[in-house]
Amino acid sequence: MSETDVNNDANENQPVQQPADSQIGMTRVVVGSEWQGPLPPPDALALYDQIVPGGADRLLTMAEKGHQHQIDLETAQIELEKATLQSVNTTINHDASRSKWGLAAGVIIALVGMGIGGWLTAIGMGGFGLVFLFGPLASLVGTFMYGALTRRQTFRVQVDDNSDD
Repeated sequence: MSETDVNNDANENQPVQQPADSQIGMTRVVVGSEWQGPLPPPDALALYDQIVPGGADRLLTMAEKGHQHQIDLETAQIELEKATLQSVNTTINHDASRSKWGLAAGVIIALVGMGIGGWLTAIGMGGFGLVFLFGPLASLVGTFMYGALTRRQTFRVQVDDNSDD
């Protein structure tokens, strides 16, 4: 055996020693990515196309269909709101028209009744004349008072309901 072989044999039996100032360590690196929206970034889209031929095109088509669906839903909602507003406006206009016709009819009835009452009083039928004279007037006053009271109570209920919020 040569001297080199003896040194190698001696070195094999001894543990390898590291210098005191060096340290052995491991580092783990975790890489992740995320995105928002219907499509991944272009590099990830290219990887989809490599894995599934035509996959990128399928994802683009899916995103386009989803976007068109959202547009269709919003358009339908707007059309529904327009139709609802038109219906409400029609109802309000109809109610206002009915209210005007009701007032006109009330005034005509009151004037005719009071005219008949005046005529009956003038020809000497005072009792019937007074009934016809003050009956329509009392009826109109009672109707207006009832309407005002009903509107006031409805308004109070609505105000009380809104104050709970």
